[in-house]
Amino acid sequence: MTGLVDMKPEESDRIRAATLSVIGEIKSQGAFYQRNKARLGQIEAALINWNADDDYQDSIDYIRDGVRKICASIPAGVASRATCEEFLETA
Repeated sequence: MTGLVDMKPEESDRIRAATLSVIGEIKSQGAFYQRNKARLGQIEAALINWNADDDYQDSIDYIRDGVRKICASIPAGVASRATCEEFLETA
């Protein structure tokens, strides 16, 4: 996913789909802990850098909304839900 941001930054539709797919895969692995949490941080940093000039804010908003839907499927009170919900909160 981060490679797509680097090589094809103009392909926002593909970046959106790839990001949500990767986050869905992380969630399906059970949690946003340790290595998965680090990967989430890498993705977030790449997306923030990609949108540094606010050229892709609509895509960031779309991704954030999609991630919130993924996070909502994690039971309340589970620590990984908070980690998930923090993704792109400040972007």
